[in-house]
Amino acid sequence: MKKETEINIPSNIFFQGSQNLKIDNSKTKFKILVGLGMLNSESELSVNLPLDFLMIIESLKILKALFESKNLTLFITIWIGDKNAEIILKEKKLFSEENKKIWNSTKHIYYSKIKKIMKNSGFEENDWNIFYGSDLYENEEYRAYCSKLAENTKFLEDTTCYSKEQLFVMHYYKNYKQYDFRLSWSKNHKKHRNYNERDEKGCDDEYLETFNQQPIESIFIRNGFKLSDDMGGLGVAVPYSYFPSELGNRIPLDENVSLDDIELFLSYLNEKNIKKYESIYGDDKLKNESLSEAILRKIVTILKE
Repeated sequence: MKKETEINIPSNIFFQGSQNLKIDNSKTKFKILVGLGMLNSESELSVNLPLDFLMIIESLKILKALFESKNLTLFITIWIGDKNAEIILKEKKLFSEENKKIWNSTKHIYYSKIKKIMKNSGFEENDWNIFYGSDLYENEEYRAYCSKLAENTKFLEDTTCYSKEQLFVMHYYKNYKQYDFRLSWSKNHKKHRNYNERDEKGCDDEYLETFNQQPIESIFIRNGFKLSDDMGGLGVAVPYSYFPSELGNRIPLDENVSLDDIELFLSYLNEKNIKKYESIYGDDKLKNESLSEAILRKIVTILKE
């Protein structure tokens, strides 16, 4: 009987519910995939990373420490879905010159900022890597893999183009690259077949239905937040994307964000939701420092050269 080690992930401000990972004792090295899309369900391109992206970084730090506590290593791969976005926009005839400029700008913003953030968060160079999805699509081996997979797969009738491309990537990393885990965001653990409503749990459900095999095991983190009404309520947002339609409703992870911008955003929140930001970003506040000042200091620190 195969012996297993159990890693317990606590339910906290970063993770969506407590999760137990059963680790094969015959392995000491594990790999986790973090996929970052660039489009929303309305085919709107992201233009930046949001403040919520730091929840992803904190989650990775916690996971790395949990694995190390068992004398195991966890290698992190961050995948930027630029090619998926390009394919979808072209299919919908939305890859205009203007969108092409935004697409090109965003993929480089993601790449350059994440490199700074990972370095300033204490990750060593041999702990992780980052690459564009377009680099993968240029790989003949990957294209041949997807071509063969498409020939032998009967996709569900309501499978979108976006979903199909994502399913290819997930299948490749599970079955060819032998990745163990995927960091995914979830607002709950219910099934959502409608992409306009679902989180990344829906991608796992669709993978299982399409290929009749379990997907890469997902470790679920919480969703991002955005201001959703004039009563200080918070709505669900993708934790790694910041869309033009969210301007003023979220805090961008940007060197140019001002204290006034952050204070204005927080001023719209009710007491309950202020506490959410306090719990995530206020624990290490300096003496006499406001929450707004603590958030700005965090942004400046994490994006320093």
